[in-house]
Amino acid sequence: MKISIIIPTFCRPVQVRDYTAQLIRTTEHFDTEIIVVAEVNEDALSLVKELPVKTFFHADWRGSMANWNIGAGMATGDVLVLGSDDLFWLDNWLDNALEQMEIADCCYCGLNDMLGRNGWDSDPTHWVITRQGIIDYCGGCIMPPAYTMTYGDNEIAARLRRANQYTWCKQAMVDHRHVIAGKGKLDRAYMNVQRFLLDDQVIFEQRKAAGWPDDFEPVVFPLGDGHAPGD
Repeated sequence: MKISIIIPTFCRPVQVRDYTAQLIRTTEHFDTEIIVVAEVNEDALSLVKELPVKTFFHADWRGSMANWNIGAGMATGDVLVLGSDDLFWLDNWLDNALEQMEIADCCYCGLNDMLGRNGWDSDPTHWVITRQGIIDYCGGCIMPPAYTMTYGDNEIAARLRRANQYTWCKQAMVDHRHVIAGKGKLDRAYMNVQRFLLDDQVIFEQRKAAGWPDDFEPVVFPLGDGHAPGD
């Protein structure tokens, strides 16, 4: 089983290098590919390229939701992980998430990002999902492309709850070094999240009322169906 881990990044070349190196240390016993998708800053990938990762860069700003979908379109794994450049990955996070998915017989598992939310009752920002789960329950997109920076994760959690395919794992721990918890700096990346937060919330409420439609083109397809990554 191959695991594809997607990391969007913006203006954090040192942090994405250091945190991706930590990710590699925690997943050495798995067959993994790590895909780092960067935008705007030409030096964004200058350091992470030292590591065994795949990279993609585009000069225009699109936001994290689009970048997760770019990475998902490139992914060749049976299982995909929604990461970010402000996650410090702790030991056995993936072992525990995959074990929980097997126990719960679910295609999706929310990670414990250590931000003090109520676990099962919250909508995880970062998670593990099977390729087939993306196809069957998410319209072929790891993030609905109507969103820019946030709330897409809430829609995905709602879709998977509706399908009885949702689980959460307390032991699948990643330290989300976010400014709201006093763990990160108020940099350009966090300011972009705040800039689009209310707009994305409005989109979320509209799509919730519409029953989460698949009104977009898929980017994830079954392996071996003739689609090359990125089609």
